[in-house]
Amino acid sequence: MKKCTTILLLFLFVFSLNAQVEHSSKAITVSIGLENHRQLFSKSVEDDDFNGGISFSKFSDGYARDIVVAIGSKKIIEDDNYHAWSIFGSGSSWDRNDVFDLQDSLGNTIDELSFFAGKVSSYAVGLRYTYGLSLTHNENLNFLIGFRGELHERFYSAPATEGIGFDTNANEVSLRAFAVPEMHYIVPGKPLLLSFRIGLPVASLGLDSQNVSNPALTLRQQRNGGLSFDLFGFKDSLFEVSFGYFLK
Repeated sequence: MKKCTTILLLFLFVFSLNAQVEHSSKAITVSIGLENHRQLFSKSVEDDDFNGGISFSKFSDGYARDIVVAIGSKKIIEDDNYHAWSIFGSGSSWDRNDVFDLQDSLGNTIDELSFFAGKVSSYAVGLRYTYGLSLTHNENLNFLIGFRGELHERFYSAPATEGIGFDTNANEVSLRAFAVPEMHYIVPGKPLLLSFRIGLPVASLGLDSQNVSNPALTLRQQRNGGLSFDLFGFKDSLFEVSFGYFLK
């Protein structure tokens, strides 16, 4: 709750700065979209209890699709370029599958065992800024390329199901940069703006932590995390439609 309040206050601050800029068209925007993201971190360890013959991957690799909702402001400036700020939230859920790799004495995988172990739920909140550069200069319909910076935090919850697996919670804080091709259309004679855009990840820097409530492990062993860096992770693309209303 405190994190959401902090992000909201940051947004209100940048929005108040935005509102004081003159000689521009300002709009309130609401966006909805779909975004792919990696499922809960894949962790692989070898367990001597299985005589070295099985490696255990806590979660299967894969992608989930979030529904993303954002509210913000957009300011069209000279040459049909724009500044935009927004806060957003997203969420999704998927089946959790624990995976065992059966290996021979040389470490070669000879079989894979997978079983359903419940649902994983995920949600994220964040703040983003976009600068849009117009490639065309028409009165109503224009094509642009945007450059977006984003700060967001994602939370995961994966409770054990009927004694299978262990309760798991995780979170990830990241900074991300996007290239954002966009088309926006100003409705003739109306204070309305319609936009379609694709967010293409260019780079991301993240810090994640995870807690697995396994009583066989010490408290320190139950917690792990790390730093991640990714370039051109286009599988994490965002597809978004935005509606805007120009302020008088």
